[in-house]
Amino acid sequence: MDTIQKQIENKKKEFKEKAHLKQLIPKRYDSLTKEVGVCQAIARNYLSRRRLIKFDCNIVKEYLSGKEAKSGRLRNKALQEILTTEQSYIKSLITLWENYVMPLKEANILKDSEFDSLFSELELILHLNKILLKRLQDRLAQWPQVQLFGDIFKDSAPAMKLYYRYIKNFNRKNDLLNEFMKNTDFVAWNTKQEKILGGPLNSFMIMPVQRLPRYEMLLQNLISLTPKEHMDYLNLIQAKDAVVNVNKYINERQNTWTTLT
Repeated sequence: MDTIQKQIENKKKEFKEKAHLKQLIPKRYDSLTKEVGVCQAIARNYLSRRRLIKFDCNIVKEYLSGKEAKSGRLRNKALQEILTTEQSYIKSLITLWENYVMPLKEANILKDSEFDSLFSELELILHLNKILLKRLQDRLAQWPQVQLFGDIFKDSAPAMKLYYRYIKNFNRKNDLLNEFMKNTDFVAWNTKQEKILGGPLNSFMIMPVQRLPRYEMLLQNLISLTPKEHMDYLNLIQAKDAVVNVNKYINERQNTWTTLT
């Protein structure tokens, strides 16, 4: 009887252990399943991000190689050319003023009337273009939030008519310089100052004559690189027309003056 009782107890114990194992195995399996699920989610997220990055890179590459992006780069280059050439122009005029004009005035080699015939309009031109340069620099500092540019030239064009007197008298200036070269004191002084200046006087004196037609060319180039739907397109057209009108005004007045003389 005791033996039978023991066998029954052992069977119960065996059943309990098996039941306990059945309870443990699913829990462990569930835990592993959750861990595997997390790993799979991380992997899917990683692969998804890689595909997205690759997709984004392809979009960027496609845009950069596209016509619109190329046009934008060329347009920015044209804007920078306007700015850098203006900076170079102003720098040259300042060099002329500080290293030749003012020293010549202080040297008292020429009469006041002779000095004025050569340089009376130069200070005004320098002042005008310093203002223009400052406006260009301020506007480009706001780029690309503010993409208007043509209005600066459109507003500045009327004042450019001040170039007329300088351009009208340019040939007269050259004639005067040729006369001054007969003065040995002036020749000695000029030779010394041109070394400081970094080039012949004439190469600096002709710069204002060349600058207005250059504006016309620079603006035309910028227009050719600006889409018609761009917010600055109309401004640029009007700016170029304004500069063209200034050049026509100067040429017509110069031709009239030449005919009368």
